Amino acid sequence: MRPTAAGLAFVETAQAIEERLRLLEDKMDAIKGVRAGSLRLGVVSTAKYFAPRLMAAFMKEHPDIDMRLAIGNRAETIDNLKNHDIDIALMGRPAKEVPVRASVFGDHPLVIIAPPDHPLASVREISKERIAQEHFLIRESGSGTRISLEIFLSDVPG
Repeated sequence: MRPTAAGLAFVETAQAIEERLRLLEDKMDAIKGVRAGSLRLGVVSTAKYFAPRLMAAFMKEHPDIDMRLAIGNRAETIDNLKNHDIDIALMGRPAKEVPVRASVFGDHPLVIIAPPDHPLASVREISKERIAQEHFLIRESGSGTRISLEIFLSDVPG
């Protein structure tokens, strides 16, 4: 079995993210000298697939730190930041609604997926106008994925 191009891209990105998080962890340790306490991590829904593995690695290195995970969409995660319900968040783009310091630690490519028999499935270059004519299953309001699609199609008339 061979992974698809998307699968390879996912693995490469996940490995890069893990490395960046290790660097972040080292910097935080150096700055704060934290060896015990708690860390409340908020992640957007799409990060729930790799966050547990990252948390497990962190907890293995820091067994005396109690780590909590809150999963939500972008709006919920931003609310958690505003209300100080989480200490750190993993999300696609920095929140503008609350002052934060952000670090990019990996790509988060978004792709449009269609069944193999869809008329556009074999087309390699598709205009935004053509994409806008399709019907989509999309995430709920407040989701970063939905916001990204809306921004992508925002300059298409109609």
